[in-house]
Amino acid sequence: MDHSPEFEAVLRGPDAYRLARGALDMMVRHKVWPTPLNYELWLHYAADRNSPLAHEIDRLIAANEPFTEAACEALAAAFLPKVKLNEQIRDAGDQLSRELDTVSRAILAAQQSSQAYGATLKDASSELAQKPDPATLSHLVTGLSDATRQV
Repeated sequence: MDHSPEFEAVLRGPDAYRLARGALDMMVRHKVWPTPLNYELWLHYAADRNSPLAHEIDRLIAANEPFTEAACEALAAAFLPKVKLNEQIRDAGDQLSRELDTVSRAILAAQQSSQAYGATLKDASSELAQKPDPATLSHLVTGLSDATRQV
């Protein structure tokens, strides 16, 4: 069960207190800390005992597995739509951060390459101002050609 209109109606209807007490009683019985996330899990469990979430909680109960913080977070990630969406947003943010980091490094490398090229051009300009001999001029053109290819 997700946060569908039916679920929201149950939470605002005459059975809401019974449902809330039932969820809390089950949490106490199974030693689940009353965090907001855990409460939401167990509220869904109490509201729809035929849901995939309820089947998984029943399986954990039958296996006598403890409802640790990690176990409850895994249940929420698997069965609560809001948690799934938050994870997808976080994953997209992480991917965007990695992409931005890659782009930043590329921009920095381009900036450094451009600065090196500018220094090469400045040196070449200084050498050309001294009216070099043909051999030096050929070496200078080869160096400028190589620097241009590198950029």
